[in-house]
Amino acid sequence: MSAIPVREHHLRGNEHGEPRVALVSFDSLGDSLIYLMVADNLRRNGFRVTLYGDVAHRMREWLPRLDIRPYPSPAIEGMETELEDYDLAIVSPPGFLRARMDEAVTARLRERLRLENVTKTPALQPPAGLLFRGHPRRIVVRPDSAGPEKKDWRRASRLPSSGF
Repeated sequence: MSAIPVREHHLRGNEHGEPRVALVSFDSLGDSLIYLMVADNLRRNGFRVTLYGDVAHRMREWLPRLDIRPYPSPAIEGMETELEDYDLAIVSPPGFLRARMDEAVTARLRERLRLENVTKTPALQPPAGLLFRGHPRRIVVRPDSAGPEKKDWRRASRLPSSGF
C-alpha cells in the first residue's frame, strides 16, 4: 500500500487556499526536533501548520515562522476539540521517522508528500534581546541519546577546579 501524496488529498484549505495541518509531537526532545523539521518543510511548501508539543513550545521564540502551541489542557479531551478544524492532523510519528531521522524524513517529504522546498535544518532565529556571549561563564550541555560512549562527563568533572 502506498501513501497518497498530500497535494493529491482534497484539503479544503482556508480562504487563502492554504490547507491547515496540525502536527502533534511526542513530548521528547528527539521527536520534537523531527516534528519541527516536518512543520517547517510543510510551511515552506504553502501549508498553514500548527505544531503542538510542550518541548517545541519551549523553543517557539527560536522559530518565529511557525505556530507552536503547548498541548491543550486537559490533554486528551482538549486535543480532540483542538484538532476539529484542521484539514489534516498528524498525531503520532510512525516508527521509521524515529529510526531513520533526517535524510529519510526529508526524502519522504519530497517523494511521498511531493514537497518541493525541503530542508533538514529549520531556520532558527535567536529571539530579540539576546546578547552574544552575554553569560561568559554559562556552560551549555548538549543532550545526546545516541549511546553511552557519547556521554563522557570526565571533562565536566574538572569544572569545579576551574571556578565553575
